[in-house]
Parts: sequence; structure tokens; C-alpha cells
Amino acid sequence: MPLSVNVPASSFADEKFLGQLDDLMDRYGLDPSLLVLELTETMLMRDVGSALTVLPLLRSRGFGLSLDDFGTGYSSLSYLKRLPVSELKIDRAFVVDAAQGGHDAAVATAIIALGRELGLQVVAEGVELEAQARFLVDRGCVVHQGLLYSGPLDPEEFRRRLETD
Repeated sequence: MPLSVNVPASSFADEKFLGQLDDLMDRYGLDPSLLVLELTETMLMRDVGSALTVLPLLRSRGFGLSLDDFGTGYSSLSYLKRLPVSELKIDRAFVVDAAQGGHDAAVATAIIALGRELGLQVVAEGVELEAQARFLVDRGCVVHQGLLYSGPLDPEEFRRRLETD
């Protein structure tokens, strides 16, 4: 099962970052394809040059890359086609009222369509209601995060659920 981890902007400036990730994968015998590194639009746009250098190296090692909080930053679609991400995450701000229609529904639908056309996994954050989940599934977004499914878990409860589900 893949695990997603938020990566701070400072990691891209750290020359040791790639080596540390490689060491962690070796130490724990993990396949990099099971680790998805979540990066926010805002963070990537602060230093596009570094992102365009480091992200391809991460992808070549097999790591998944997720563009988190998509639609809330100031990215350009021209960067989206150049960044080697494998996943777009729809920010919860667009999910909360999406089932009611209006602008949030239009933005969420557009992000789902854009992600699918680019061959990316699309994940919706902040799904709390069945109506939100239905709206997303009806538009082709089948991967969700949110309180509808679970709140935060301590490590032991998480392990127990993995073993029983």
C-alpha cells in the first residue's frame, strides 16, 4: 500500500535529500514506488528551477510525486506539463461545497478532467460527506481522503486496521 508523505520546501535545497531517501529505502527494504512525496504548488513555485532539477531525479528513482493543494497556489498550467508529477490532489476548499454545484463543482470537475487527460491519479482531500464522495466518483475521481473514511489514527490503531481490512 502506498504511503504519502508531505515534503517541506527546505528538502529541495538540501544536497543530502536524495541520498537520505535512497538510504531510507535501502535500510527498510522499501520499494520507492510505494512512497508518494507530496509537494504543494506554492512550495514548487518558490523555486521552479530546483523543482525541475530534483523532481525528475526522484521520478527516475521510482518515487511517486503528488502536487498537493492543487488550485490554491499560483502555478501555471505550463509548469504542470513540465513537472513529472504522478498525482494531483484537489484541495478540500473545492470539495466542501462541490456537491451543491456552482464554482466549486466546476473547479473540482475541471481538475479531475485535467488530471485524467494528463494521465495523473486524482485524489480529493477533505471528503466528509457521502454527497461529496458521490459527486467525485460520478466525475471519475475515486481516490479520496477525509473524515468520511477515518480521522487521524495512532500507529497501533493504524496497524490494527491494516491487518483486519
